[in-house]
Amino acid sequence: MAEKCNRCGLCMDRVELFEDFTPQEQEKIMEGASHSYLDRGEILFSPEDPVDRIFIIREGKVKLSGYDEEGKEYIYDLRSQNESIGEEYLFSQQKFGSYGICLEKSHICTLTLELLKKNLTQEDLAFKVIGSLGRKLREEREKLEILTIPDAKKRVEQFLYFRSRRMGGGEVTLSTDMIATSVGLRRETVSRKLQELEEEGTILRKGYKKILIKKVEKLRKS
Repeated sequence: MAEKCNRCGLCMDRVELFEDFTPQEQEKIMEGASHSYLDRGEILFSPEDPVDRIFIIREGKVKLSGYDEEGKEYIYDLRSQNESIGEEYLFSQQKFGSYGICLEKSHICTLTLELLKKNLTQEDLAFKVIGSLGRKLREEREKLEILTIPDAKKRVEQFLYFRSRRMGGGEVTLSTDMIATSVGLRRETVSRKLQELEEEGTILRKGYKKILIKKVEKLRKS
C-alpha cells in the first residue's frame, strides 16, 4: 500500500489536517495506509459506522448526506480531492451519523485511529488534530452564514466563493443540482442565477459541472 502513496505522492501532502506533520511523520503513517477505489454511487460509510478512521479523498468527490422519514435527502457537506473526512470526531467514540456516498469514481486513502496512535503519541496526535478542527469550525460557521442569506443570487455567489477557496483554485466542479441542494434553493433558481453571473462575466460554465471563477473579487464583495 505504501507504494501506491509513493507513486501518486503522499496522500497527506495537501490535506489541511496534516499540514503540521513533519515529512517523516507523514511517511511513517502512510506506510500503514490502505487504499480503495469506489465507483459512482458506492457507499464509503453509513450513519451507524463508528468514527475510528480518517478517509482522505485522493481523487473524486464524496457527499455527506442523510434522509428524513419521508425519504427526502439532505446534503450536509461535499468533500473533494485532497480533503478528509472523520477527524472531527476521531476521539469522540461517535458514529458518522450520515452516509458518505461517492459522486464519481473515487480513490480513497484510509488511516485508522489505531495506526495513528501507533505512530504518534496520543498527546501529539490530539494537539495536531485540534489545530485542524479550529479551521474546520470556521468553515462550518461560514457555511451556516451562507444559508441565512435571503437574496438568492448573493447566496449562490457566496457559495461559489466558499467552494473555490476551499478547493484552492479558481474552479468549482459541481453540477447545478448539487449547488441547489447545498444552498437550499430550487434548481431552476440556481440555474438562473448562474446564467446571470455568466452574462456579467463573473463566471464561465464549462460543460455539465465545471464553473470557472473569472472575477473572484466580485464574488468576495457580493
